[in-house]
Amino acid sequence: MLVISRKIGEAIRIGPDIVIVVSGIQGKQVRVAISAPSSVAVARGELEPCAAHRPGAPVDRTGSLDENQA
Repeated sequence: MLVISRKIGEAIRIGPDIVIVVSGIQGKQVRVAISAPSSVAVARGELEPCAAHRPGAPVDRTGSLDENQA
């Protein structure tokens, strides 16, 4: 596992297509913005893996985050 430090606005690139940017820090909460191709499923780690997150499965991108969601 790679552990690095980033400040607000700084990015981490994973391969040519995935970018993770620290978009905010408030107390112990860190907000990240993730840019990835639609073929890559992105989910929070605490969520149970399910069939929808298998490689090649369709990804539901209809949900949106409001100001209070992390």
